[in-house]
Amino acid sequence: MNGLEKKQDQRRRFLRTLYDATGGRRLTFILAPDIGTKLGLTQEEYTSTTDYLVGRGWMKWETLEGKASITPAGVDEAERLIAADAPQPERRNIPAPVIAEISRAFDATYTHAQIDNIFMEASAPGAPPEGSKLRKVAAWLHRINADSEVDALDIFGRLVREFLARPRWGTDLDPHAAEAYDEEDSRFLDALAAHGLSYHDGKIFGAGLLAPSKTLAELIRARDLTAIGKEFERAADKIASDPEGAVTAACAILEATCLTYIGDEGLTLPADKSLGPLWKVVQRHLGIAPTPELDEDLKRVLGGLASIVAGVGAFRTHAGDAHGRGPGAPSIEPRHARLAVHAAHTVVTFILETWKGSK
Repeated sequence: MNGLEKKQDQRRRFLRTLYDATGGRRLTFILAPDIGTKLGLTQEEYTSTTDYLVGRGWMKWETLEGKASITPAGVDEAERLIAADAPQPERRNIPAPVIAEISRAFDATYTHAQIDNIFMEASAPGAPPEGSKLRKVAAWLHRINADSEVDALDIFGRLVREFLARPRWGTDLDPHAAEAYDEEDSRFLDALAAHGLSYHDGKIFGAGLLAPSKTLAELIRARDLTAIGKEFERAADKIASDPEGAVTAACAILEATCLTYIGDEGLTLPADKSLGPLWKVVQRHLGIAPTPELDEDLKRVLGGLASIVAGVGAFRTHAGDAHGRGPGAPSIEPRHARLAVHAAHTVVTFILETWKGSK
């Protein structure tokens, strides 16, 4: 630190300490020499620092004995320094290779008007860019990344939801078209996975919350209950700060478990791939449905599992963050999110233990 940097640091620390000592109150007087002593300033450094702060109108002498106060301008400057020093949230941008992949896919799938409508419905900032469809999509996504006022991956998740849910027009009659759609989806999801991201139900997930990815499927296949427990812990870590996201994450693990089971057992996927229909396939095949021949008490317990699955799925749909939250959406308290996460963990553990026992 050179001489100028040292002086600037002393001024900042003195003003911050004065702000803290006065609580930002104009009529609270503090002995300025005590601040100098606390900061370890020499007499020369103390004089130079206080002269500068008074000259800038940030500090005011109140008595000849060295009592001082902070001015309104000093409060503003101190709070600006505090805000500048505060840790900034990590900026979540759409990776450039992902932009390239989705731009190519949109170009092949949609008209200009459809692209404009999808982006505007997803609250993408600004007017539609000029140029070809490929250039338009890429430019709009780069604009989203550059806008510090929006969450780029949140908007991108809504765009992706429209793309992955696109109707398969005519694909029942044309297997090549269906195969091309699946190939496009796979290329896009692989591009996300290559950058530590994954998509689930309108949300882009990264390592910070939950990535229901190939790695999670492998853990499920291995019936690695310890590792699956850690996935739920990652969801639980968000309960206090993001209860809606925690509910979405818990439901995502439940869905991933059902999908992995159905795929590995060679079962037929239901037409509706939401949690409820997936659970019914797993429930029947594993023999954990509350059938009449079971003991009455066990029937109640197994019926409770079914209620948990239905409840977590409905909770995610109505109050989670996967589908966006309108002004009338119910609020989720951390205790509600904790209940959903722990209940989902119980169901997943039972599925995996029963699956392992059946082998």
